[in-house]
Amino acid sequence: MCEGRAAKVAAVCGADRIQVRICGSGESIWVTIDEIRPFVVDSPTPRSVLTAEFADPKREARARQWCDQLSALPASGRAPYAMRLAIANRMHVSLRTVNRRYARYLDDDNPAAQLDGLRGNAPGCRILQVEKEKIIERSIKEVYLKRERGTLAAVHAHAEWLCRSAGLKPPCLRTTRSRIRSLDPLLTARRRFGPHEGDALQAPCARGLVVRRPLEIVQIDHALMDVIVASPSSRLPIGRPWITLAIDVFTRCILGYYISLDDPNQTSVGLCLEHACFPKNAWLKALKQTLDYPMFGKMESVHWDNAKTFRAKAIRTQCERMGIRVNSRPVRRPHFGAYIERYIGTLMGKVHMLPGTTFSNSRRRGDYDSEAQATLTLTELQQWTAQEIAGVYHNTPHRGLNDRTPREVWDEAWRCADGRVRLPPVIADRREFLLGFLPYEYRRVQRDGLHLFGLRYWDAALSPFINSHVRHRVHYHQGDLSCVFLSCNGDFIDIPLSDRTRGPFSMLELKLARKDLRPRRGRAHEDELFFSLEAKRALIDNAAAESKKARKEQARRPMRPDVRAAAASVDYASAVTPLDPTSAEVP
Repeated sequence: MCEGRAAKVAAVCGADRIQVRICGSGESIWVTIDEIRPFVVDSPTPRSVLTAEFADPKREARARQWCDQLSALPASGRAPYAMRLAIANRMHVSLRTVNRRYARYLDDDNPAAQLDGLRGNAPGCRILQVEKEKIIERSIKEVYLKRERGTLAAVHAHAEWLCRSAGLKPPCLRTTRSRIRSLDPLLTARRRFGPHEGDALQAPCARGLVVRRPLEIVQIDHALMDVIVASPSSRLPIGRPWITLAIDVFTRCILGYYISLDDPNQTSVGLCLEHACFPKNAWLKALKQTLDYPMFGKMESVHWDNAKTFRAKAIRTQCERMGIRVNSRPVRRPHFGAYIERYIGTLMGKVHMLPGTTFSNSRRRGDYDSEAQATLTLTELQQWTAQEIAGVYHNTPHRGLNDRTPREVWDEAWRCADGRVRLPPVIADRREFLLGFLPYEYRRVQRDGLHLFGLRYWDAALSPFINSHVRHRVHYHQGDLSCVFLSCNGDFIDIPLSDRTRGPFSMLELKLARKDLRPRRGRAHEDELFFSLEAKRALIDNAAAESKKARKEQARRPMRPDVRAAAASVDYASAVTPLDPTSAEVP
């Protein structure tokens, strides 16, 4: 055989120069000994030939004896009758047996070919009637290969009923079990558990992502935490919070996270990225924690799924502006985010030891009353999470890191060969980084300011843009709509509500307040809208002692702005002192 084609050797000038002629085409080529192999005809081997697993010294000796006797016969296959009869007498078998073994010896002269086969039917053969086989196959398809995951007993009962309806004797339970075991494991897992879990259980997993340095790939995902938090004032249960996590694939370090009672949205993605990319000293101080959490830096690329929060235009645009590549995993393939998914499972396992845990399912929870045992507030849960990640996980040996801790791998990655320590890539403007990830709308500046969500925003800085007929990009924080941010020349201008006396309120509160005013005709006046918002807050405060939903809405209220660091120091109630144009000093 040469290049997958049958050939004949025409001339041999050495091991590295052999001329062969391709059968059929007559093509003549020169090859080396490595490029050709013998032409072997697949010969029928005896059924159930004994292998090393069933080695028997007596049968092996018998097979070698047969080879010794048959080697005396001519290789042409035309052995005289007297020679074959003599072998039959010496081996105490019939002449027909000698002829059969002689033919086998001509195909393969190895002693293994003379081993006796096992008695009975060959393993895997099926001797049932065709009608019965079709009935069993139909039962497996209709009962077993379903998302309801029918049991073996259910499949057998269905097959038995179909056989009796057709006037056939039902198969035994062992037969049904053997037919199920002969199915393709991957196909069976996908049919019974779905493509996601089926691939996770049965699909091959050769290797993970290939990364060579920290911050090369960061995976991000949301998860609903398996614990119920309590109200800080009454210690009554509120609900389960969401967490958004970012993990560095190379070091397995958790770069950042964000915990909130709100459902995952575009703002939570931006806050998680902000937490991951910037130093965390001020954040740890606000949590009253003395941990060492040195992980930060601008990542090269982010990997996440195709959730709506990650497909937002502002998210992708800001990532592109910051030089961060965005890679979305294939649709309906969660195992492509194995690193973040695996850590979420690890974290939830630790959460299951907290009071008020809901566990992973109702079977594990049993009669445990999660709401009655809930004692941790959202702030205390954030403190516990910081201790678990920065204090425990980062200092625990990781099997995927050759039993090194994520903290050790992080420190080694940023240490040069001469012992100097490098800093991760640092982003200059934290405020601009976060605001760029927030959702936005396009608006023109009118004489009375910006109109957004039925509200009016005004600041003197808008004066140059009045009647400019330019649609400006206006970003907003979904957790605090008391101020929006107008993008201008690569910077952001804070534009508060025209009524400065309004406190912070969230998008959810605004939607609920507007929902109460919907039956009225016409557009709701801004005063009526805020009156409804304050009235709902009062009702929620009164119902907080009895309603868990009310306590959750109460806990969702923004207590202070997250991104108005520059505008928070401005007191709009005090008079403005004009600057003296003749003086170079600012009072």
